[in-house]
Amino acid sequence: MPRPPVDLGRKIKDILRHTQPLPDEAKAPILHYRQTVADIWGALAYVERAIGARDRYQAVADRHLGRVYGMALVNVVETFERFLKELACECVDCLADFVVDDRFNVFKVQGSALASHFGTGTLGKSLCESAVSRQSRNQRGLQ
Repeated sequence: MPRPPVDLGRKIKDILRHTQPLPDEAKAPILHYRQTVADIWGALAYVERAIGARDRYQAVADRHLGRVYGMALVNVVETFERFLKELACECVDCLADFVVDDRFNVFKVQGSALASHFGTGTLGKSLCESAVSRQSRNQRGLQ
């Protein structure tokens, strides 16, 4: 019996729904950064213990660990980038009352982009978040 066809377009769109709510630490950028980095290091330690606990071909273990370390490095860099973005959002929110004047008139916003800003909740998130992260967060039902 042939396998039923798969709607790849639908599957790709469903990826955005495969998320979890942000942890409580996400309310403060530094707490979110520390928690995520701790999770990454904890995962690395777990993998190292799991591989070291059994007899393995060392060359194969080293090759796989090298890939895991590379993925962890990319994740740590992404976490730092997110920390900077969240920090920028907080800075804009703290300073917005002092600079909300004609300085924002230089931004040219199209209607399609404007609609995605309505769910952000703060000026800082509206200015500092990318359209992709807003769209993903809105589909998850988060602020």
